[in-house]
Amino acid sequence: MHTTMFRGHYRYSLSNLRDPDPQVRYNEAKARLCKIQHRPEVIPALIDALECEDDGKTRIQIAMTLGSSRSERAIEPLTQLLQSEDPQDRIGALYGLSFTRQPAAVDYIIQALHDSDAHVRSLAVSRLSHPHNRHPSVKVEDAIAEMLQTEQGEVVRKGAHAALQYVRTPQAAPSNRLIDYI
Repeated sequence: MHTTMFRGHYRYSLSNLRDPDPQVRYNEAKARLCKIQHRPEVIPALIDALECEDDGKTRIQIAMTLGSSRSERAIEPLTQLLQSEDPQDRIGALYGLSFTRQPAAVDYIIQALHDSDAHVRSLAVSRLSHPHNRHPSVKVEDAIAEMLQTEQGEVVRKGAHAALQYVRTPQAAPSNRLIDYI
């Protein structure tokens, strides 16, 4: 089974998630990114695909796509992926968790602040302070401040300082001026 094109557009087929070609599976997951929020039937197929996927790049894309569903059902498989020994899997899980925008995901992202890999810690910091995932809470602020007490990596420290400053800054009031949207 291969990806089908229809008049230059990608044709969705959940069966593409089981295709023998990892590029077809990757393309299927990528094509669905941010397009499944109102398609709950896709979530079980993505969960199954995530559990079975052996290609790292495709696994990361599936994790991000699953997270983009913004479903609470995405949390458990993404937290399982966060337990992987492969740092790239953990990075994909963090993206997926942050894409869910679920409050329950915050605790798992906070746990990743203590990951053994500097790239994972750095991403966890950035996900906690990302504008779309901003969780203004003392818990996030305290977790980043605590991390800074033991963090040795200079790049991670810089990111954590910036994130801490960002989460401590009150959000600006919504604007109704057109210039603010341009």
